[in-house]
Amino acid sequence: MSDADSTTGDFDNLFDVLANEQGVSFTSLSSVPLSDLKDLSENSVSELSAGDDEQNKNVTVVTTKGDDGNTTCTEVSSNDEIAHADTIAMEERQERALDVSQTLFMAIGFVYLT
Repeated sequence: MSDADSTTGDFDNLFDVLANEQGVSFTSLSSVPLSDLKDLSENSVSELSAGDDEQNKNVTVVTTKGDDGNTTCTEVSSNDEIAHADTIAMEERQERALDVSQTLFMAIGFVYLT
């Protein structure tokens, strides 16, 4: 396993723990292959993938697990306040020569609910 594969696995494990933990709410920002969104909210996936070529598309998304325990995913371009994150993700992908199949993890914030 390469270092990149190990890092991706670490992030996947972190997201699994946060998603399954009863008392945790989180929001993350990532640029992901469109095909990776199949495990998330079906409504979001249908909105994001409408007419796009999944093999060659990355989408910058905000993934949120709210107080109710539900996880949602929305494309950042649909939110004016953070739409610039998509431009940052594209620039970083080019600078780092990332393959379209690689996830670019950008940020996460989480809290333990009381």
